[in-house]
Amino acid sequence: MPSLSHNQWTILQAVVPLLLFIHSEPAALAIHFALRELNSILTGVYSVIFLGCLYIFFSQYNEAQHKRLVLINIVLFLLCTAQWASFFLLALLTTDPVSDYTAAVKQAYVKDILVDLNSLANTAAVCTADGLLIWRCRKIWGGRLSVVVLPILVLIVGAGCGIVNFVTITIQIAMQHANALADPSPPPLWFTLANISADVEIALAAASFLVNMLMTVLIGARIWWNTRGLNEMFGRNQRKEYIRVILVVLESGAVYSLLLLLSMIFTALAGDSANKYNDYLPSCRYISYRHPPPGTAGIHVRKRDEFCGDRSDLI
Repeated sequence: MPSLSHNQWTILQAVVPLLLFIHSEPAALAIHFALRELNSILTGVYSVIFLGCLYIFFSQYNEAQHKRLVLINIVLFLLCTAQWASFFLLALLTTDPVSDYTAAVKQAYVKDILVDLNSLANTAAVCTADGLLIWRCRKIWGGRLSVVVLPILVLIVGAGCGIVNFVTITIQIAMQHANALADPSPPPLWFTLANISADVEIALAAASFLVNMLMTVLIGARIWWNTRGLNEMFGRNQRKEYIRVILVVLESGAVYSLLLLLSMIFTALAGDSANKYNDYLPSCRYISYRHPPPGTAGIHVRKRDEFCGDRSDLI
């Protein structure tokens, strides 16, 4: 049986206590509140940036196609804001300790309703964001439907999982609170539905993770491939414009995919602490992914380089 080296033992001795601490209740609460504060800060900062981008866009560009694209981004922003609002109300309305059992039941009912609405907004935001990314990828690949068939199928599966999750949580709420005052213990079917809800939530995050990884690679590779000869044709500075777009796509896609992966891990972990982590990750990952409305950078490049032929519609 192979033995561990000194370095491996050192790493193991450092990592194991850290993992145990992270999964402990004090660490769970600390991360819970830290994520809540981070969520609020990011929401405020991004709101200012987003509104500024909208002002700049509508003051300079009037194309109907681009306005439709921005409208989709506005819908996505509102969905993400609705998620943040549900997190805020969840912390505001359901954290005060109550001694009366009836009041506790009402507080739990409010919490469950907010969680259910959040799951619906989560599914809508995921499908909107991923659908927008798939549309962008198809445009960059010259309208080829074959390139995005697999991501579309994965998106449909993810949307189905999100709908199942919403319906399952709704049934759980009805079962748990229908006779909560007389019998506080939920029926056995409730626990089965809870397991189904956790599984489909992981499946939704996994589907979105797969779509984002595929789209990030396809978009980045396509832009890089189509701009190989720009140095010789138009000079080095011209290619830098497209390289910058590649970096934006890869960076945002990588950060979003990483947070999706973390969401899957925390959802899969058993225990209340995992639920605390996962309550605040979705909104953070959507905010981290949302940069200025897609197409604005491409419009700027096209306006200056309309003579580039097919490459002018690259972004």
